[in-house]
Amino acid sequence: MQTFTPLIGIAPKLDDKNSMMHVPVEYVRSIVAAGATPLILPLTWDMNAYERLLPSCDGFLLCGGLDIEPQRYGRGDTHVNLTAHTPGRDALECLIVNYAYEFDVPILGICRGMQMLNVVRGGTLHLDLSERAGSEEEHIAHDAIEHPFDYVHDVDVVPGTMFAEIVEEERIPVNSLHHQGVNGLGRNMRASAYATDGLVEAIEAIDRTFMMGVQWHPENLVTDGRMLNLFDTLARHSFEARNSGRLEAAQGLSIELTHKSGAWPDITLTRAD
Repeated sequence: MQTFTPLIGIAPKLDDKNSMMHVPVEYVRSIVAAGATPLILPLTWDMNAYERLLPSCDGFLLCGGLDIEPQRYGRGDTHVNLTAHTPGRDALECLIVNYAYEFDVPILGICRGMQMLNVVRGGTLHLDLSERAGSEEEHIAHDAIEHPFDYVHDVDVVPGTMFAEIVEEERIPVNSLHHQGVNGLGRNMRASAYATDGLVEAIEAIDRTFMMGVQWHPENLVTDGRMLNLFDTLARHSFEARNSGRLEAAQGLSIELTHKSGAWPDITLTRAD
């Protein structure tokens, strides 16, 4: 008898220069290792595609990638370390986060994905970690990792959080690779792990079943049971969301997206009658 496996929608990276959408294979392998089925979503402005696809997904994964456009979180300035921006990807991930929040669909954000969870929920980012107060000696070189499979620093886990239940330890090593980080937390988001220099390294929603982000790259460390457990937890909650019938409310979904210059688009999600 065929066993149901949850379907996890993955927002891809966008390579405008080469007209390509792609997802690093480690994300796909991590979803499969957790017993779920990955689905790479398209980047398109046709909302009919997402009206069909999003209700089919039992959970979502937001991957790492290029910087989010600073105007999205109220910053009008720039920084020499900023990367290129991908407005189409920003818009898709904004839609996914709003959809996941509206219908309580499990979602895990990694690196940029964690930052996206935070800013869509109204939070802010450090444009570059060099703008944080204090001397360089007091800060971890979060972007200094030489290999994505290497541990580079520890994070302190906040007791009583869902993340603490997942890793079951007070301090764990991670492989950070980023020059930006969470500044102000978004609505109903809380920090669940901090770097030893005080930078937020994991967040979670306090009013949803599973909406979590981590700043490092657990997809490169799945031989570490604590990291694989993040994907296992996403898969388990996604299975339960579908099995409970909770996601049926999104069937017949209608999406209206109105573009706004320099800000998130207005998104209207209409449930079926």
